[in-house]
Amino acid sequence: MKPVVIIGAGMAGLLAAAQLHLNQIPFLLVDAQNQVGGRLYSEHVKGFTLDVGFQVLQTNYPEVQRSLDLHSLDLAAFESGAYLWNNESWLAFVNPLKQPGSLFSALASGIMTVKDAYLLARLWFITQADVQPLGSQESTQDFLNRWGFSPKFQSHFLRPFFGGIFLSAGLNPPASLFRYYMKQFLEGTAAIPATGIGAIPLQMAASLPADSIRLGTQVTQVSANQVTLSDGATVDAEHVILATDASAAAKLLGVSLEKGAFWSTKTLYFQVPASADVKPMLHLVPNSRVLHYAYFSHVQPAYAPKGMDLISVTTLDVSMQSADVLTELAPFVGPSIQNWAFLKEYLLPEALPVVGAFDELKQKAADAGIVLSGDFTGFPSLQSAMQSGREAAESCLKA
Repeated sequence: MKPVVIIGAGMAGLLAAAQLHLNQIPFLLVDAQNQVGGRLYSEHVKGFTLDVGFQVLQTNYPEVQRSLDLHSLDLAAFESGAYLWNNESWLAFVNPLKQPGSLFSALASGIMTVKDAYLLARLWFITQADVQPLGSQESTQDFLNRWGFSPKFQSHFLRPFFGGIFLSAGLNPPASLFRYYMKQFLEGTAAIPATGIGAIPLQMAASLPADSIRLGTQVTQVSANQVTLSDGATVDAEHVILATDASAAAKLLGVSLEKGAFWSTKTLYFQVPASADVKPMLHLVPNSRVLHYAYFSHVQPAYAPKGMDLISVTTLDVSMQSADVLTELAPFVGPSIQNWAFLKEYLLPEALPVVGAFDELKQKAADAGIVLSGDFTGFPSLQSAMQSGREAAESCLKA
């Protein structure tokens, strides 16, 4: 029996491989990179663990619950909430469902109004039902305005927090996707493994037969039942699952992606002497080119050597350099920012796919008889990537 050939060893490809292996279907998983994981990758620099871009594992995702051994990842979670900037100081705003007193502090500070609190409660109530991530054409920003959230609560909490999730400062993604993410954060936790976000695909790959995975292997041509490798060799396939990122898939299928098909971001890491007085939460920076920063080693201590802290800074302005970040954050950090020493930055021009930008690509794959997989086929998230991989394998099993 010919194998199912899976191109791309990111989470979509790994889930497809796992599903086929579970059903005893032979497969060959190939990837041009020398490691699995795609965008989920970690590096170790000067004793620090640096994820390639700001990434967290949302433990409430159904596919995460279904497919990962969370216990063995040795997870540590962000506290549910964020630091909000108000009147020259930081206010710890913790999820009111877990610490109701935090709500009163936010009200007393003026960051949120009574109406904001009511609207949050109402939003929480309507998210109890199943929320379809792509069930609305209304943008998140229009939704927030229509509901009547105050400008200050939007600028100090909603916009920097969800801007960091969407990688869209204007909150252009669908309101239904905003509600879906809200549900995940309210009910689950945002966590990171002890050895980095790259531990997640490594765990998946460890459960697969090693002789069915071929890394450092470039695919140059693809059809419904055959792939051609860069060395000229061809592999006949029962089915082909194309699980690369959207740009690589478009190149193989001869599709030109429209301009603006991706959201871009840059993550910069800094080291500082250890500080004992910071909660494991994001610092949301209002009305700034920086969305947020976080003491990552206060979430996951294994990310920094003893006596040091690791700080992650996220911006949508990919032109920002480390000196720009320090200047931008100086009013919010104070004199101690002089102790911030730059470690490394990661520019991700295709960090997340824009919803609805890949219809031509999906149609071209369908016409060619190739199974397409990846978060760009649904919505930008680990859940969508994993779900698409599982469903791709299931479609091959049914064929």
